[in-house]
Amino acid sequence: MPTYEFVCPGRHRTDRVFSMAEVPGTIDCPECSIRARRVIGAPHLGRSGAAGFAAIDTAARSAHEPEVVRSTHPGTSAVASVTHNPLHQRLPRD
Repeated sequence: MPTYEFVCPGRHRTDRVFSMAEVPGTIDCPECSIRARRVIGAPHLGRSGAAGFAAIDTAARSAHEPEVVRSTHPGTSAVASVTHNPLHQRLPRD
C-alpha cells in the first residue's frame, strides 16, 4: 500500500499508509491534533536495501555486458579429457 504524507498548519509532518481507495484528504495531526492536509511527497524508492540495489545493478549491467561462458559446467574446463582406453574408441564423438 502507498505511503501518504500529511502536514498540519503547525508544520508537523507525518506519514500514513492507506489503500488508494481509502486515502482521506485530511487527518488529525498526532502532535497537535489540528487537521493535517495531504501533500504531494517524494516517493519512497530506496527501501530495497543494499542487496536489492545490487540485484538491480547486476541486472542492468548484464543487459549490456553479459558474462562470458567459458565452459559448459561451472568448475570444469572447456577442453575434453583424452582417454586411451581401447573400449572408449567405439563411443560416438561430438
